[in-house]
Amino acid sequence: MSYTNIKVNSPAPYFNLNKNDGLSKVLIVSGGLKDGQKSMERDIKILTSHKCDTAFCLAHISVGDKSIEVPSDDMSKSMTLGNDFIKLDNVTTEQLSVLQAKIEEGSKLPSLVVVTETLGKEFQRNFSHTEGSMENAELLVIRMNDCKPFVELKAGKVDSIDELKKVTKDINEKFNFKNILIIDTNGDGNKHALFLGKTEQYFVINSTPEVIVNNASSIATAIIANLANCYGIKESVYGAIEFIQNCLLLASDNKTPNYMYNVETPLKHILQDECFEAHELLTEKSVIPHNPTIHNNFFEYLINHDLVKKHWDSYVNHDFVRQIADGTLDLNKFKFFIEQDYSYLVDYGRVHCIAGSKSPKLEDMEEELVIVGRIRNEMRQHEKRLKEIFGVSDDSYFEQIERGPALNNYSRYFNDIAKRGTWQELVAALTPCMMGYGAAAMKYKENVSAEKGGLYDEWIDIYSCANYEDGMKIGSELLNHIN
Repeated sequence: MSYTNIKVNSPAPYFNLNKNDGLSKVLIVSGGLKDGQKSMERDIKILTSHKCDTAFCLAHISVGDKSIEVPSDDMSKSMTLGNDFIKLDNVTTEQLSVLQAKIEEGSKLPSLVVVTETLGKEFQRNFSHTEGSMENAELLVIRMNDCKPFVELKAGKVDSIDELKKVTKDINEKFNFKNILIIDTNGDGNKHALFLGKTEQYFVINSTPEVIVNNASSIATAIIANLANCYGIKESVYGAIEFIQNCLLLASDNKTPNYMYNVETPLKHILQDECFEAHELLTEKSVIPHNPTIHNNFFEYLINHDLVKKHWDSYVNHDFVRQIADGTLDLNKFKFFIEQDYSYLVDYGRVHCIAGSKSPKLEDMEEELVIVGRIRNEMRQHEKRLKEIFGVSDDSYFEQIERGPALNNYSRYFNDIAKRGTWQELVAALTPCMMGYGAAAMKYKENVSAEKGGLYDEWIDIYSCANYEDGMKIGSELLNHIN
């Protein structure tokens, strides 16, 4: 019988730096009978993923198929007002009475976010007129359909900004909230309106039509989580809508929203810690069989894969390159391309530095450093073109290049992989750039009709020369290390 003494590691240094930050506390006051358990689980997931502590004051507790009413005394005990935020969600008359009594007794009400179905007659008649109840009422979140009892609304949607302004104004006059968010103003679940009472600003926020984003309760919870993390109301609303939209877009096959998509597994970082000593407790990772086995060039395998080939072919056969080769590309378009590519190469170089830091072997790190050197040389060529051909004289010009949406989208992709991904994933994300330029230019190496020695002829030559081909070999070798 073997015996091994194991030492448990201490928290990583970065976590120690933040140990006194504490967690924001959110109280959910919920009175709903329908899907109460599911709603509670959803709120816990959303708030936990945003690093918020969660407490509940429930009117009913679900036990199997049955619902047990919570006694008034127990309800009062669970309604602690020492939290940072309170969410009122479909609350009962009794819950409102308990909350109203606490305020009248002198308890200070934290910032309040109220959701849709809470707005019954009891709320309008009593609670909203209780002294001190609305001074911290930060936001009302209400679906357009649920506005009908309080405003004149022909249908469950509005078609003009003037009508939208009237709806928010009428709601605001009845309840006196600081801000109002109306969910699903168009009835399709992808248009939402934010009204800021202090500045009287309106914002229409458009979520993707791929999913229906119309659950006011889940959006309100995400807003509270953002507010609790010290973001302003505008950022909090936008962030909540994008978060819920992404949870739906990243839903698993059973259509369950993935509220934890941005949460990392602690053990992943524990096992990667340099001071981790419990190696005897590690089990060998199971090898997942894959088919086919790749014996030779992983890059060639990828670009000829059924899921990749059509995209790769359209990428390296872009008409932009043909126009460069035959000299017909508009010079202003080429200038825009050079400017965007210059800014792109700054990001590209940074990410290769990160890839080097994640490299499993010294030789892989050295290859990344060689690539970074080649990137800087490519940037100097762009600087030379912009100065000699396009008259740029001030070096500050290069730092002030305005980035286009295509560049931001592409940089976002590999920057995100750099932050969250493994070395293997990062190498795969970076490879198409280096390999794509060469593959595109080499197609025209012997068939350039642009002016000999001119700007376009030089560009084709740079990306099809032996030196660039050597760089492609380094990129291919890095990719082959993944396989």
